[in-house]
Amino acid sequence: MSINKNKPTLIYFVSFLLSLLSLFYFILFTNPKNLPVLILLLPIISVFLIFFLIFYWIIKKSIFTNRTYSMGSSAFIAAGYSIIPVLLLVMASIGEFTFKDVSLALVLFLLIAIYFSRVDFIKKK
Repeated sequence: MSINKNKPTLIYFVSFLLSLLSLFYFILFTNPKNLPVLILLLPIISVFLIFFLIFYWIIKKSIFTNRTYSMGSSAFIAAGYSIIPVLLLVMASIGEFTFKDVSLALVLFLLIAIYFSRVDFIKKK
């Protein structure tokens, strides 16, 4: 029995593609004035999922570092990095998109990056 090593990459690519297509379809063919508030959260969730998949793929492929992370720690790091663009999107949608807010989000991103570079995700026995 052979294991296909490209299967997880294919699953990530298909998930990424479906997220992009659903976001494009939602933005193109819906009128936000006629939708309930809960449905209006779908683009924000979709943007988070798109960024999550991008960062998760980068971390799992170890493009910028020679460290390898477990699946849980990779997901934790990707979620931490993905929340920043979503935070900026939400601030822009409620009209709080000032230089101060963007700079605070960038400082938060840098603090998250420093934390993830210092933390040791290897379990000690």
